[in-house]
Amino acid sequence: MNSFNTDIWHAANGWTNGYWTDNGWRSDHVTMDNGKLLIRLDDQPCASSQALCSGEPLASAEVRSNALFGYGTMEARMKVAKGPGVVTTFFKYTGPSDGNPADEVDFEFLGNDTTRVQLNFFKN
Repeated sequence: MNSFNTDIWHAANGWTNGYWTDNGWRSDHVTMDNGKLLIRLDDQPCASSQALCSGEPLASAEVRSNALFGYGTMEARMKVAKGPGVVTTFFKYTGPSDGNPADEVDFEFLGNDTTRVQLNFFKN
């Protein structure tokens, strides 16, 4: 499978998570290669115009399921990115955009030491 199935997945585009990040979400930073989802982080096209990256110097991608999930087991096989300031995450989130309180569980791999995982839980 070498196509991104938009019936199942959504790639964020045209916004940023705010002041604490240096990247804008761009759907063109998501590709498929031999059945694997690839997410790119770079300064394109931000170097020529930060407005194309929601005012941020870098661009990357965020992918979410179009389905909502309740309790259960979640699983991911990921190759995490290395580098200072880079965070690779697998998270479960619901919030106002879904008509729910903001609840989140994060598994975060910090790029300066990819042998460790940071876990976070946020409730409303």
